[in-house]
Formats: sequence, structure tokens, C-alpha cells
Amino acid sequence: MARKNRSRARGRGDVERSTIAPKSRFASFGALAICAVTGLLLALPWLWTPLGWLTWPVIAAISAIVDRSTPRQAFARLWLIGFVTQVTGFYWLPEVLTRFAGHPAPLAWFLCLALHALGAVRFGLVGWLVARFGGGAPIALPVAWTALEFVWPSLFPWRLGQSQFVWPAIVQIAEFTGAYGVTFLVAWGGAILNSGQAALRSPARAEVGRPLVRHAVPFALVLGPILAFGHWRMAVIDEDHARRDAIRVALIQPGNRGFPRAAACGELSRALPADVDLIIWPETAVGPLSIGFTDFGSPAQLEAEGRPPQSPLTGPRCYWLVGADSVQRDPEAYYNSAILVGPDQRVLSRYHKRMLIPFGEYIPGEHWFPSLRRFSPWEVAFSSGSSAEPLVMGERAKLGICICYEDLLPDLARESVANGANLLVNLTNDAWFGDSHALMQHQQLAAFRTIENRRTLIRCTTTGSTSVIAPTGRVERQAPVNQPAALICDVKTCDRATFYTRFGDVFAWGCLLILLARPASALLRGRSAGNRSREAGSRLDSRTPGS
Repeated sequence: MARKNRSRARGRGDVERSTIAPKSRFASFGALAICAVTGLLLALPWLWTPLGWLTWPVIAAISAIVDRSTPRQAFARLWLIGFVTQVTGFYWLPEVLTRFAGHPAPLAWFLCLALHALGAVRFGLVGWLVARFGGGAPIALPVAWTALEFVWPSLFPWRLGQSQFVWPAIVQIAEFTGAYGVTFLVAWGGAILNSGQAALRSPARAEVGRPLVRHAVPFALVLGPILAFGHWRMAVIDEDHARRDAIRVALIQPGNRGFPRAAACGELSRALPADVDLIIWPETAVGPLSIGFTDFGSPAQLEAEGRPPQSPLTGPRCYWLVGADSVQRDPEAYYNSAILVGPDQRVLSRYHKRMLIPFGEYIPGEHWFPSLRRFSPWEVAFSSGSSAEPLVMGERAKLGICICYEDLLPDLARESVANGANLLVNLTNDAWFGDSHALMQHQQLAAFRTIENRRTLIRCTTTGSTSVIAPTGRVERQAPVNQPAALICDVKTCDRATFYTRFGDVFAWGCLLILLARPASALLRGRSAGNRSREAGSRLDSRTPGS
């Protein structure tokens, strides 16, 4: 009889498992689909700036996903969100690797997917930390998101806050916090939205509403002054710039006209009006130029080493900033450089690119394994520069140079401004990106350098996007993409130092310390509780008769 009952029980259990398992599988599939859609929506503002408002409800959805997950589930689900976000937002990367580095398409896709999988770990860690240590507090998500966004290495340093140019007043806090302060605000607001919808759906709304008010009121008290400051600050900066003397600059964009690029730049430069103060050519427009002598010397010496015969300086007597490949003869070294030539056609100063692109300008580990050099699109490895000194145009301006990828890195621009630069200039060859969204994404990331340091940023590129960005992050002038163009504009300098220029990522460091403090305190509480339980057990044993 007992065996029959057990067999019936097993039979009922099998039936129950057979009916439950499909539902469980369906629920898991539904959760994965929700995460995939969430990742897709999170990438859309990165592809089209006017959709920046969408980031807030998407973060609310991510907060809801974490609230309904165990720590392990939160890690897996947010990893999937991050993976889909990066694959969608950087859809152009495999083609760039194929065109730029000459990799076969399957290898390029494998490298990109591996890179995105690694980058998505940051999203997963955010989910795990919030689910494990957040305690349901809305402030846990912005702290974890900001801290990991700050410390996690990434090839393209895209920050959540950089999607918010749709709200110009909000991004002005980057003067104090960099992009990380905007990231914190968006993640905090999204978490508050999730708490609000949870309170509305709860049967005990009064009990849930009280803590919601405690969280929402501080957020409102922070958001209000930020909006007021942003509107006020933009008006003050615009008024200050209106009183300053202008420098007339001509940005030369050769477009998709092939090589030599110098000939196309020279043709566009010769048609410029005589009142131009500075002509700028993009990255690697000429070269290689020799820098083996102490003084760059006369125009004839430069021309013998690679300057195009049809120099723009044969016409208007103005300054000329040109991107060039340069070669140091003794000891031999190759640089990606920017060279400033004066009105007398003598080279005044030069800047060497400080942050080189891995797997492009150098191959990691090639010093130990020289055979890795064949994976680079160039035959030689470039050396990195070390100086952040600005290139000085007499009394007119001090140019803080960043070449290509360098305008994505806040520390490099900060260092240039701290050394006296009152105008930021970026020389870029974005021809590798073709017609993709990468052209505007690059500009969108670089625009935060203007707010952080309150400097105008001039971007001179080969194919786009050549532009002038005001110290408020507003794009003032824009050349058409993938077309030859000479963009003539009046730009203003600024000499004021911001909080961010002086002190850097203090806000992000604070978020990181808070994030580390919570697990550390939980670990200490766990140890102290364990010690107390062992002490109580030992006292009980000592009271037991016969022990």
C-alpha cells in the first residue's frame, strides 16, 4: 500500500512538473524577450539624439527587472540588455574593422561580439550589486551604474548621460561632475519612475507611497536647481562670448576624394578669403614629415620632406594647423602629429598624439611578439607623445589639440586646458566610418569636452562631421557629411577654469566609494553576526551538564 501511495505521489509530481515546466520555460523566454527589447530601446538615443528622453523610462524598466530578479538573474538579464544595446549602438564596428584593419568579415564579427560580450559584463554587475545590496532603495541603481561606468574599461567610452543633449539645461552640470553626474541623474530618475509605478500597482498604496515620497522629494529638490542653473549658465556663457573678439577659422574637409588628401585640401584652401586667421587641415592630411632637426626650418625643407607643393600659405598670410604623419630620424620614431605653421611659413610648434588606438596605431604585445604587426593596417608602429602644452598663435589663441579618438577622453582635454589652452581643436580622420552613425556618435561624445571645460571645440575631419561646438555643448556650425567643404566660422576663446577642469571626476570617485562601502559593511555585519552566534553557542555549551 505504501509503495502504491508513493508511486501515485510520484505520478502526480510528474504530472505537475510536466504542466509547470512549459510555463516556466515560457516565462523565461518572455523575460529574455523583454530584456532584448529593453536593450534595443536603450540603444536608440545613441543612434538618434532626439530620442534622449526615452532613456528615462528604459532605465525605469531596467530597475523593475532588477526588483523582480535574484542577484544571479539580475546579472544575466542586465548582461543581455547590455549586449543588445552595444550590438545595436555599434552596429557599424565590424565593417570598420574590415575596412580599417583589413580583417576578414568573420574574424571582425567574432572580435566585435567578444568585445560587446565583455562590455555587457558591466551591465550585469550593476544588476547583481543592486539586487544583492540595494535593499530596494532607488538610490542604489544610480550609484552602481555611475561607479561602474567610471571604472569599467571600454574602447568607446559611451556614457548614459551623453544621451541627454535633448535636455540642454540638464547636461550643464557636467561643468562640475563630467558626464557621470548626468548619468547619475538619469539612473536616479528612472529608478524613481519604477518606484512610482510599483506604488500605483500595490494594493497597500499608502504603505508604499510613504517611502516613495521620501525618495521622490529629494530627487525633485535636486532636479529643480539643476534645471535652473542650466538655463542661467547657458545665458551667462552666451553673453560672455558675445563680448569677446573672434578668430576667423577655415576648416578644410576634403571629403571622399581619395589620396593624396593634401591635394584636395590645397584646392579648397586656395579659394579662401583673405580675412581668415587660421586654416585647419584634418588628421594625416600630409606626410610623412621629418622632425629629426631641432628647428623645423624653412618651407623648402618641409616641402622636401612631404609638404604638398600647393600650400595654402602661398596666398593669405595666416596661421596653418595641419595634421601629419611625422618621422623622427634619430632615434627613429613615428608620430601622428599636428603642426602649427606661422604667417611667415615657419613651423612654430607641434603636438604628438598621446592616446594611440590599439590594433590600429599599435598592436598590444608587439614588443614581445613582433609577428603581431601584420594585424595592423600600418607597416610601422606609432609612438605616443607626452606633452599637453597648447600650440600658441601669438596673442590670438592657445590651441589645445586632440587627435582622432582623443576628444572622447575627458582627462586629455582637461590636461590641455590646465596647461593654458583657451580653444580646443580636434583633427580627425573618420573616413573609416563610411556613412554610418559613428560620425555623429563621435561628435556627440566629444561635445561634453566643451561643457566640462567651457571651451569652444573645433572639429576638422576628413569626411565628417566637421563642426564648431560652443562651450554649452550646442553645435553652432556643421559641414555636410562626406562632401568636400571649407567651413568658415568665427570662434571665441575662453580663459576661465571650471570645477571639473581643476578637480576632475570627484563625483564619480564619490559614487565608487559609496558602492564599495555597502558590500564592505555587509561583510563586516556578517562577520560580527557570525562571531556573536559562535560566542552564544560556546556559552550554551559551557552551561550544558557534562560538557
